Amino acid sequence: MSRKVHTIIVPEMNLRQIAWEVQAASCSEARVVDYGRIDGKLIHPREIQELIERELTVKERTA
Repeated sequence: MSRKVHTIIVPEMNLRQIAWEVQAASCSEARVVDYGRIDGKLIHPREIQELIERELTVKERTA
C-alpha cells in the first residue's frame, strides 16, 4: 500500500508505538505522520480532518 500513497496518517492514543510499526512496514516508501495524544482526551474527527487538510496543503506546496 505504501507504494500507492505519499503520506500515511496515524492517529493514536499513545507514544508513537503504532506509527513506528507503520513506518517499518512502509519501508520508508511513504511519509508517516503521527497524530498522537497522551493526555487521555479522545481525538475528535475534526482534528483528523484538519490534519488531512494541512497535509494536502503541504503536498500541494511541494509538488
